[in-house]
Amino acid sequence: MAFEEYEILLASGKCKGQFSSDNASWKINPDYVLIISGTGTSGDYYGDDLHPWLAYQDKIVKVVLEEGITSAGMYSFTNMVSLAEVVLPSTLWSIDQQAFHNCPSLTSITIPAATKYLRERCFGDWYITGSEYDYNYFYLTNVVFERTSGWTHRDPLNSSDSVSVLASQLQNPADAAEMLRNHFNRYFVNTEAS
Repeated sequence: MAFEEYEILLASGKCKGQFSSDNASWKINPDYVLIISGTGTSGDYYGDDLHPWLAYQDKIVKVVLEEGITSAGMYSFTNMVSLAEVVLPSTLWSIDQQAFHNCPSLTSITIPAATKYLRERCFGDWYITGSEYDYNYFYLTNVVFERTSGWTHRDPLNSSDSVSVLASQLQNPADAAEMLRNHFNRYFVNTEAS
């Protein structure tokens, strides 16, 4: 008699955010690892459309976007205070606005070579306290770019305001994190990514 092995999960479902393709699904295992699999985007979650893993967001320690996922959608992983590790696939072409906003335990990340867009405020945000910007919502200290050449950053309201980023500015992970922090309100485009 053959016996089937079953995966133990805390929760699972389809990614149902705005612009999701219905081809992506999610699951959370007992180690509080959130895994997004399938194809397309994790979905955009804002307004009344909150991410379906909301009940677990304070406990999730790792997010894995599997091969086939092309976008970390808007607000998908925001406010995950325990999130310390993110694994991104080679198929990822976009990290959208505030996808990883307010994740204080997430201090390092690797940007795959195929990634073309890092949308404004994808890793953090700021608030105005008095007359000063408060950058306390940007926690990355090490960012590894698998492709360091071909990057520019642009004003989201004025695409003609484009600044080339030197490859040397992205080769050191601490310098790359500082570059993103200093220009967090601009979006980054890699003109060499297909």
